[in-house]
Amino acid sequence: IRAKDIDSGIELNYKAEVYQNTGIDWEKIPLTLSTANPYANHQKPNLSPWYISYYQQQAVQYEDNRSALAKRDREEVMAEDASIANNTGSGGIAPMQEKLNYNASSSVNYTTTTQNMISAEYEINLPYTIESNGEMNMVAVAQKELKADYHLALVPKMDRHAYLVANVTEWNDLNLVPAKARVYYDGMFVGSSYIDPMASEDTLRLAMGKDNGVYATRTKLKDKSREKVIGDNKVRETHYEIIVKNSHSSNVEIVIEDQVPVSNQQDIKVSIIEQDKAELNEYTGILTWRFKLKGGASEKIHFAYEVKYDKNRPLSQAY
Repeated sequence: IRAKDIDSGIELNYKAEVYQNTGIDWEKIPLTLSTANPYANHQKPNLSPWYISYYQQQAVQYEDNRSALAKRDREEVMAEDASIANNTGSGGIAPMQEKLNYNASSSVNYTTTTQNMISAEYEINLPYTIESNGEMNMVAVAQKELKADYHLALVPKMDRHAYLVANVTEWNDLNLVPAKARVYYDGMFVGSSYIDPMASEDTLRLAMGKDNGVYATRTKLKDKSREKVIGDNKVRETHYEIIVKNSHSSNVEIVIEDQVPVSNQQDIKVSIIEQDKAELNEYTGILTWRFKLKGGASEKIHFAYEVKYDKNRPLSQAY
């Protein structure tokens, strides 16, 4: 996945890793790739009762392995780039490039797509040689230009930095299968993502990496937060302030998420005091702010809530 800037679309290069271990080398053969899985269950699934419960937010520890993951991604990209530069697939087997003068990226021009009700087939009219050694060979299947809308997403409770997100709407006819994707922005490799079309809705959201030019601070306002006892109940009132800063010279679309606690106990009551024009998901407690922030400007957000509970029963967390 490649994007030049927030005013450009998305270039999607769809590739396949082909290998075979039949015991017979495939010499100068055309390939037909299918999205159908002959090993998948083809029986109709049965529905069971769908029981729901209250959402429980869990903190995600994502910083610990970030360096290791980034190092692995860089190594994979360097290996793939070197493979393409040498006109070889990821397994080191060249699909007859020397004689036919084509590389992996140009093979998309020789691909014919056939769509049926349950799968798609890609007929690649180029002679490939694939040895029977189980090694992967990179084959370019398709290349698409997609329209995309961009916004910067922030979750100040978890991370002060902004993350660029591309929203792609016209993606359903791409016949994608769940797979890992390498993401490039402005000519730079920004990381890897995983695309699962089965889990996506009408909009495919692609993470395009961190934007250090936009950041937020989240502060608990101690002078406004208070605690009091009313009869047999204790009431905690909590106020937060979020300040988001755009250090870019251009305007940006901002989406900020935060949350208020959700109670699944009858004697624990949560009330929102102020949400500052945020959208509220009553089932998850997620607050969402959407607005445009001018270049060099900052925006201040304030939200507050109170928790009422039995004073003789301490809460599991400090709200």
